[in-house]
This record gives sequence, structure tokens and C-alpha cells, in this order.
Amino acid sequence: DQIECVNRQTLEAVDAFLESHPDGIVMITGDHGPGSTLDANLELAELSDYTVQERMKILSAYRVPGCDGSVDNDITPVNGTRLVVRCATGMPLDPLPDRNFWSDLDGEGYVAEITSMVQG
Repeated sequence: DQIECVNRQTLEAVDAFLESHPDGIVMITGDHGPGSTLDANLELAELSDYTVQERMKILSAYRVPGCDGSVDNDITPVNGTRLVVRCATGMPLDPLPDRNFWSDLDGEGYVAEITSMVQG
């Protein structure tokens, strides 16, 4: 029920925005993917590749009318944001290298680059 409600509200909000701004740019993105096998008590080194890869698969949807360039299926959030800014303003923002980072859920500040694990 919750996902159906969120989906309906999101579509209604996008439809209302586009009705007022037919050429508007839309960016919808999540902060992380599901964690169906994630155990928050485990360290990164103890997690399976599947768990980490699943957690890093985020929802990203872009509507950038009139913008030259395509959106790759594996675009990272920083490059998605650069794409939207480039399309909205015309600023020459080239994509940055796609990199992925993991931080533990305990908030202790541990951050590790996991690009090779995610992108294979």
C-alpha cells in the first residue's frame, strides 16, 4: 500500500509540475537501493558483493527536454546532477569519473571507495 501511495503522489506531483511547466526539467533520484540482505551490524568486508551491489542500485529518473546528450543506465548521482545543471543553464559541465562510495550505517565516519565492486 505504501509504495502505491508514494508512486501515485509522485506521478501527481510530476504531472502538476509539467502542466505548469511543459518544458520543465525533472530529476527524481533515491539515495540508495534496497537492502534486502543487508545486516547493519556487519562491516563492509563481511558483506556479500550482492548485498553491496543491490544497495548501490538507486532509482534515478531524468526528463531533460531539448538537451543534447543521453543518460547512461549506470549514471551516478553526481553526474546526473551535472547533467541537469548543464541542461538547465548551458554551463559546460563535463561528467566526472563515475565513482561509488560506502559508509557504514553507524555514523562513525567510515567511508570506502567501492567502484570496482559495483561496476565490475
